[in-house]
Amino acid sequence: MQYTILPIFGYFISRYLTSQPGLAPGLAVGVALVSCMPGGTASNIVAYIAKGDMPLSIMMTTASTLMAIATTPLLTSLLVGTLVPVDPRAMFLSVLQLVLAPVLAGTAMNQFFPAAVARVKLYTPFMATVVVFFIVGSMIAANVAVVASSGAIIVAAVFALHSTGFFLGYALSKALGLSDRIARTNSIEVGMQSSALAAVLAKVHFAADPVVVAPCVLSACTHATVGSLLAGYWAATVKTEDS
Repeated sequence: MQYTILPIFGYFISRYLTSQPGLAPGLAVGVALVSCMPGGTASNIVAYIAKGDMPLSIMMTTASTLMAIATTPLLTSLLVGTLVPVDPRAMFLSVLQLVLAPVLAGTAMNQFFPAAVARVKLYTPFMATVVVFFIVGSMIAANVAVVASSGAIIVAAVFALHSTGFFLGYALSKALGLSDRIARTNSIEVGMQSSALAAVLAKVHFAADPVVVAPCVLSACTHATVGSLLAGYWAATVKTEDS
């Protein structure tokens, strides 16, 4: 679902945006790019609040992140490549650097320097949050004028993309006979994308059109808000974690 539902709807939403007169073309590219991303790590926290299946959530985030090395460049070429030129090889190398390299580095450090890792691991989640905050914040600040001029339609487009992921992630899981706990987990995993990765890729590969990054940074705010509201609702209404 991560690499089918979101890209399919990202395709149709981006094409709708390109048909709107006076709208910056880069906004459609940004929406399509977001739809090609793996699941975001924030989904694990939201799944925990929603009383989801935590081992499944972590496994899916890990799997979709590793798959992103191949799927993100491929899907970006298919979806975004029909709007603007895309270099799949350069995109592949960027995803390797942004996704696989940190995982390998972290694993190696944990293997060879476990004592040092144990001392800093209490602080690294906060440090990572601060870094992402500054990355996203700087990109929002650089695109305030674009967001202000096209705010309503682009926010609606990003909201529609993520809401579709949340809804179908849950509905299709229930239709397949999966438990409500797994359906909640799937809903959150499908609805929440790695917007920070999308923003960095937009900054690197679409630097000629800075507008592309605007949907990526709006995506981070949107899926975090919708996911948190859903998690709060489920946390308040679900009686037990096994339901």
